[in-house]
Amino acid sequence: MKIKILFPLILIIFVTSTCKKENQKNSAPNTSTEASSYFPLEIGNFWYYDLYKVVDSSGLEEQLNYSDTVRIIGEEMIDGNNYFVIEQDSWLTQNNRKDTLFYRDSSSYLVTPEGNIVFSSVEFNSILRLVDYDPAPWAVEYTVPDTIENHTVPAGTFECLNYRGRVYSTTPNNNYPERFVHNCYSEDVGVVFQSIFFVSQYGVQYERRLADYHLE
Repeated sequence: MKIKILFPLILIIFVTSTCKKENQKNSAPNTSTEASSYFPLEIGNFWYYDLYKVVDSSGLEEQLNYSDTVRIIGEEMIDGNNYFVIEQDSWLTQNNRKDTLFYRDSSSYLVTPEGNIVFSSVEFNSILRLVDYDPAPWAVEYTVPDTIENHTVPAGTFECLNYRGRVYSTTPNNNYPERFVHNCYSEDVGVVFQSIFFVSQYGVQYERRLADYHLE
């Protein structure tokens, strides 16, 4: 899914999820599978996510009292290409604000109208997207490792490809530790989980974990 990061007062970055990983497989994934198999693009598809606040140092977690929804609501032609229109609840707004995203499958790359690659099912270990948040001193490099991972969330256990971002400081001599983003896509399911954190709240992160979904 498209990664949307806001900077009202504090930098928000998608970060490492603490959802349980099990039995990581070292075999390479099937490269003949289209990206849209990992994020099924069909009007009427929707996904429900439980939200959690997690404290890294202790592993304590608190389920928040609302859920987020991602829904495919239509199609739109942009610059000669057909995109699916996706409506999702904005992070941590308690369903009071919606984001609209546009995705299409371009030769097994999930892309936006701006040309951003938000997932690939055929290219592994290469930098697919570089996001530089200048003037904020942060950047993220996104890759998909050639490893299948098993992730357990409320909806079940899923084999996933991980659209992973390396989050790092662009300021010389900055001692802020390198961290990693995990956005896990499961074939014939969609996004299994995502996470964000506030730089001002080091050690605390917020997670979306798939609770239920419907595919047409």
